[in-house]
Amino acid sequence: EPIIVAVPSKCRSRSMNWDSVYRDCILQNDSRNDQIATIAKTCTENGLRTISFVNQSDGHGVPLLERYLGFAKEAVLVTGGGEVRILRGGEVVKESWDIKDVAAYVEGNDSVPVIATPVFDEGVSIPSFKAGVLGGGMKKPRKVLQRLGRGLRKSEEGREVFWMFDFTDKGHPYTEKHWKDRASIYRRERIKIVGPDDFPYDIRW
Repeated sequence: EPIIVAVPSKCRSRSMNWDSVYRDCILQNDSRNDQIATIAKTCTENGLRTISFVNQSDGHGVPLLERYLGFAKEAVLVTGGGEVRILRGGEVVKESWDIKDVAAYVEGNDSVPVIATPVFDEGVSIPSFKAGVLGGGMKKPRKVLQRLGRGLRKSEEGREVFWMFDFTDKGHPYTEKHWKDRASIYRRERIKIVGPDDFPYDIRW
């Protein structure tokens, strides 16, 4: 059962150029990126295998990876080229790994958070995650549903609740509309939307 957790977040950009807005409000929004890392930390520490979705590897995935290594001994970044970087203590211990090997690696390492770029939108088989973070924003319905579906793959023990965190991104008309578009998708698909206080574990912002 999927449940969307709508996280209040703010966007500060005076530009009406989308590339600039996306940079200011998503890629380089330190407050929002800290929120993403805090969510991943909370989920990981409570035994929820977690995947965070971004749209850019170097522009967003790498900065988040650095944050994740602040609480996790290892973290995985799947790049848009289908390659994998596994970092342990800030050092790359595996690189250019075939993406098909990610499933087996993560299945045996619940405490290793994963950051995934759009390569995961192409039907790559991955393990069942229990929590996800839509860190990249955007509004495309197909992409939203595909990314949500990544956490809903049936596992041998059956399906539990899958928590997907999304951001309201208030403060700019573009990002606010994108959130409203995604929320309408969730409602159309009859997916429950709740606030952070409804998540069973305390998120220490």
